[in-house]
Amino acid sequence: ASKSVSATFKVDLGSLMEAINDADPHFVRCVNPNAQRKPELFEDLKAIEQLRCGGVIEAVRMCREAYPARYPHTEFLAVFACLCPDVPEVQKPASGADGARRACQALVHKTKVPEVQYRLGATLILLKREAVDELERRRAALLLGRILVLQRTVRRCLSRAVLERRREIRRSLASVLRLQSAMR
Repeated sequence: ASKSVSATFKVDLGSLMEAINDADPHFVRCVNPNAQRKPELFEDLKAIEQLRCGGVIEAVRMCREAYPARYPHTEFLAVFACLCPDVPEVQKPASGADGARRACQALVHKTKVPEVQYRLGATLILLKREAVDELERRRAALLLGRILVLQRTVRRCLSRAVLERRREIRRSLASVLRLQSAMR
């Protein structure tokens, strides 16, 4: 008994879907930068239209509306604990998942992240893009301040070493000049 076309199609489609589900597919969608396909010529409207038709702009919009940043509690603390140096619960959280969760709660409370900007789960903290951007901005400012202090300290040490070396050379030259004038 021969199978009908639709039955064959159904079997083939099922095996294709099984193969796709078993794989880890990555799809690449190329965007033509211009209608003439010339190098180094970029037409904004053409690219935007292609991205819109491909659903990319809608996907980005949906991702931004949701909680695109997802951190395990310990990773979130490792990255952002520097923003709360005076909060012991953040600096040395209690052991276990619940301790890390409470430390994350203390961190977002201390940094005044609005409740609508994050969700705290059992193992992950989910943040909206605006919250992550603000935390990263604060972290970058803090790290920049620390880097400047470190640079200033290193420059001072190097300058002192150069100054001490110059003084040593000056003393040596003065000794040589005294010896020369004594010998004349």
